[in-house]
Amino acid sequence: MSQTPFADILQDARARRYAVPAFNAWTYQDALALVAAAERARSPLIVQTSGTCIRHNGLALSFQMVKKAVRSAKVPVAVHLDHGEDRRLICDAIHMGYDSVMYDGSKLPVDTNIENTRIIKAVAEAYGVSVEAEIGHVVKGAGDAEVLTAPDDALRFLAATRVDALAVAVGTRHGMQTQDAPLRLDALDALSAAVEVPLVLHGSSGVSDAELPTVARSAVCKVNIATRLRTVFIRALGEEAATYTGSDHIAFVMRAHEATIREATMIMELLGSANRC
Repeated sequence: MSQTPFADILQDARARRYAVPAFNAWTYQDALALVAAAERARSPLIVQTSGTCIRHNGLALSFQMVKKAVRSAKVPVAVHLDHGEDRRLICDAIHMGYDSVMYDGSKLPVDTNIENTRIIKAVAEAYGVSVEAEIGHVVKGAGDAEVLTAPDDALRFLAATRVDALAVAVGTRHGMQTQDAPLRLDALDALSAAVEVPLVLHGSSGVSDAELPTVARSAVCKVNIATRLRTVFIRALGEEAATYTGSDHIAFVMRAHEATIREATMIMELLGSANRC
């Protein structure tokens, strides 16, 4: 199946009431682990590149390493540009062959966010690429002010931009290493009832395992998780370092690789995406 259109993956999730995990890859090893987990769980998957990965590798190499990893995947996989704020970078990603791109104008005034999103949508549509955008604002760090997404604002944004997926702010936070995000299920229910496009939940590393199935039964069809897998990888490396006496650094890293696969597989089961393909 390998690379599959982003919109097709989300449409199936919406129709069958589950959520697809969207995991970030920073290295080729990460991408391989994510594909292995999806194949093990028989789950569709979205592999994302953003921020640190692109600054370190450049856009072209970031895309090529993920594309190579998903090329022979036995499950549907989409390659997504996450949190693009620079329009030139996003347009380069569209031309390069990404299945979907996110334009993140959530820090801008709403009218500016809408106008920029419309421009990105017009370019992407010409290339058959899907667009995700954000209305409201998910907290990212100290001093960053959360703006919860109101249903009326979401409807206005969608009417003006016609994006394929909408990221919303309902209490999650980027970069959390504990699973106690103050998730506003009431706000999520209101948005699920109001909008007809697939919703996206960012900052989901902080969502508890008990709440992930509830999120997946809402209109949320894409759940972004990055920090949680990165934390698992680093912890496993630390445990291996305490006992490893060899000199093969690839063998050393494989313990963390396997830990990533196990964690990603468990998340797929919680989101209901396992055994869907």
